[in-house]
Amino acid sequence: MKMKKIFAAMAAAAISTSAFAAMSLSASAVEQSLSYTESAGTLNVDNDGVSLRRNIINPYQEAEDLDPNTTVSDHITIDFTVSGIGEASALEDGTPFKAWIAGSIGANPQVWTIADAGDNTVAITGDGDYSVTWPLAEGSETIEIFFLQTNINMYAFGDGLDKTTANLTINSIKTDDGKEAPTETPTEAPKDGEATTTTEAPKDDKNAETTTTTTTKAADKDSKSDSKSKSDSKSEASAQTGDHGVGVALAAIAVTGAAAFVARKKD
Repeated sequence: MKMKKIFAAMAAAAISTSAFAAMSLSASAVEQSLSYTESAGTLNVDNDGVSLRRNIINPYQEAEDLDPNTTVSDHITIDFTVSGIGEASALEDGTPFKAWIAGSIGANPQVWTIADAGDNTVAITGDGDYSVTWPLAEGSETIEIFFLQTNINMYAFGDGLDKTTANLTINSIKTDDGKEAPTETPTEAPKDGEATTTTEAPKDDKNAETTTTTTTKAADKDSKSDSKSKSDSKSEASAQTGDHGVGVALAAIAVTGAAAFVARKKD
C-alpha cells in the first residue's frame, strides 16, 4: 500500500514537471531609449520650403541632437507630439497629413519622401501624441542624416517658421539592443504527461549550440526502476537543457519527496 502511494505521488510530480517544461518561454530583443536633447532652431522645412520637419541629425541644416555614432539594430522609433494645428488632418487638396522618419542610416536604403517611406508612416489627425517606426534592413553603428518629416504645410498655420503655430516635439527615440534572447516552445502537444521542449540559441551568439531538445515523461505506476537509473536520467536532462533543465529536475525531486513524505505519514 505504501509503495503504491509513493509511485502515485511520483507520477503526479512528473506530470506537473512535464507541464512546466512544456510552457512556451520567449523573449525578444530589449528596446532602449537613445540620448536626445532637442535644440532650438531644429524645426525646419523640407526642400519644398513648406513641409514641416524636426531635424535630429542634419549637417546641412546644422542639427546634431543625437550622437551620429549611435548604434541601431532592427528598427528606430520616434515618439512625438504634434501641436498648434488643432483638429486639422489634411492639406487643402484633401491629402491626409502624414509623418515618417527620413534620412540615411548606414547601408540601409535612404528614405526622403513619403513614397520612400511606403507603409512606414503615421496619419496625423490633429494635435496629439504619435509614434512612427523605420524598420531597418540591417543594423548600423552610424547615423548620417536623421529627421522627423511631415507633409504639414506650415504656412497654413502662420507665415513662416517664426510665426507658424504648427510644431513637432520629439518625446523619445528608441531602438533595440540587437540581442535576441533564447526562445523555448513545445515541439509537440503534451500527451500522457510527456512534453518535448526545444531551445534555440540566440542568433547573435556564435558559440552557443543551435538546438537543444529534452523530453520529460511521467513515471509509470508499475515502474520498478531503481534510484540510480532515476538519478542518471535527471543528470542527463540537466546537461541537455542547461539551467532550465536543472530547475525542472530539482522541482520534480522536491515535489516527489514531499508527496512521498505525506503518503508515509498518513500510513
